[in-house]
Amino acid sequence: MFAEIFIFLLLTTVFLLYYWCKYTYSYWLRHGIPQSKPIPFIGNMKKTIMLKRNFGLYASDIYNEPEMADKPVVGVYIFNQPALIIRDLDLIKSILIKDFNYFSNRYGNCDPHRDALGTYNLFFARDAFWKEMRVKISPVFTSGKIKQMYPLIRQIGCELEDFLAQKGDTFVADLKDICSLFTTDSIATIAFGIKANSLKNPNGEFRRHTQPFFSFNLWRSIEFTVVFFLPKLVNIFKATMFSKEFSKFLRSAINDTIDERDRKGYERNDLIDILVKLKKEAAEGKHSFTDNDFLVAQAGVFLTAGFETSSSTMAFCLYELAKQPDLQEKLRKEIHEALLECNGNLTYEKINSLQYLNMYWKNPESFDPERFSAENKKLHHPMTYLPFGTGPHNCIGMRIGLLQSKIGLVHLLKNHHVAACKQTSKEAKLKDMGVILQFENGVYLLVKRDNMYDKIPLK
Repeated sequence: MFAEIFIFLLLTTVFLLYYWCKYTYSYWLRHGIPQSKPIPFIGNMKKTIMLKRNFGLYASDIYNEPEMADKPVVGVYIFNQPALIIRDLDLIKSILIKDFNYFSNRYGNCDPHRDALGTYNLFFARDAFWKEMRVKISPVFTSGKIKQMYPLIRQIGCELEDFLAQKGDTFVADLKDICSLFTTDSIATIAFGIKANSLKNPNGEFRRHTQPFFSFNLWRSIEFTVVFFLPKLVNIFKATMFSKEFSKFLRSAINDTIDERDRKGYERNDLIDILVKLKKEAAEGKHSFTDNDFLVAQAGVFLTAGFETSSSTMAFCLYELAKQPDLQEKLRKEIHEALLECNGNLTYEKINSLQYLNMYWKNPESFDPERFSAENKKLHHPMTYLPFGTGPHNCIGMRIGLLQSKIGLVHLLKNHHVAACKQTSKEAKLKDMGVILQFENGVYLLVKRDNMYDKIPLK
């Protein structure tokens, strides 16, 4: 009797699971939309969860499937959740701009109790909370404010030159690591009002705490997968964006800086100035952001998002320039001429006017800066190149991200030439773990000091 009941329940369960899978994974077909073939329970996530393909690259693979070439959208499944890969450029514009109100919230989420800094930051904020926060934080990212921050970043650029000078006339190094030291110091000074001194001490406190954030081991990859693709399970997996140790460090650094700035009453034209203002407004009841973690979270996401993306941009650029020395010399010539014109001190306006530096798609896998010349840009559909997104949800730190990347490249290429060496990967092999694009084994290049600008050689 019990055996018969067990068999009946087992068959019923199998029957229900079969029809659940059949119904769930035919969602897009029932709506007349072509879909990439899913696997029951994991959808189109097999390569990602097996750490065989970065999710962004896998989405690109699906986008480029020959049978989808003329389709405006492609249906996929994030585990059991239907999702769309948008191929039609006008539809992308509608989703990100025209019909933004229907798509205003990101899918990912954090646990407000275990990961308050992840929950409160601008990236994961939702609905009215996100809208009010965006309005309050935006003033720090205006062109005028960024121009005032320019000397702070430029000072870090000079420290990068000192760092390179100490390496000698010729050396081989992981340029991604060097670029990360530069951007860590840059973000620390403009977001935290702190001298991180990572270039002087690569094992210093700031670098020691920020480096693990995007170091994707198995558990870190699982955490990011849960937060971004299985947000309802963050409590079960205890997944966090900001670890307990990192959160403690951020709270200490930010709160101490805010208290000192408030006590001494001076301004430095950085993010801390805005956070001090918000803290005063909260005390006066002018807005709902009364939790100190709200202030810390904004600086935290600014730090973590800013140092990795800009350093990767710089490293990818240097890798391609090393492989194409003719393009490198063209860029260095532009930098050299601009420095001579400004007596070695590039102004904010001048660095933004450097046309070749600002170039970086018929062939998106080919490094061709001149596709972004003034003439060629006119031929581009505005939705084909969105490194910072677009519409109300575009990257709020876009201008700063670009500026610090440009400053870093100018100060690095000012007196140094990069070239491929034995340790340089022939092809850009990217990590399969994580949700961002990173080189698998670093960006090892040969760096030669040729004093293109400083004519007097080092003694």
